[in-house]
Amino acid sequence: MALARNKKVDPEAIKAFGSAADARPEPARSSEPVREAVEAPAESKQAAEPAPAKARPKAAAGESHSNSGPRSSLVRWTDDELRELRDQLMAYSKRERYSMQEVMTRAMRLGFKQLSSDSNL
Repeated sequence: MALARNKKVDPEAIKAFGSAADARPEPARSSEPVREAVEAPAESKQAAEPAPAKARPKAAAGESHSNSGPRSSLVRWTDDELRELRDQLMAYSKRERYSMQEVMTRAMRLGFKQLSSDSNL
């Protein structure tokens, strides 16, 4: 499949995009309601109200969401042995059709069970 290179840019499209960005209303920065929104008809009041924020998913039975710990972490594959382990995890993930998230969390759970049973943590 050939790649499209040196595609011509339409200056009118760029101007239209810039105009739309400039026309975008600024969000209210204070906790006081904007005067125009208070005096607006009821129909526009409903449109001016922000959508409610999504709630965090509820924890499954036996689990709890702790706000004290991180929700993600970074793994540094610093040496050849760890890179080989990473490659094995990725191959398993593709072969068994599991996401890397599922494979890594399962491997950590199994590894920690083994670690804690060996050293009585």
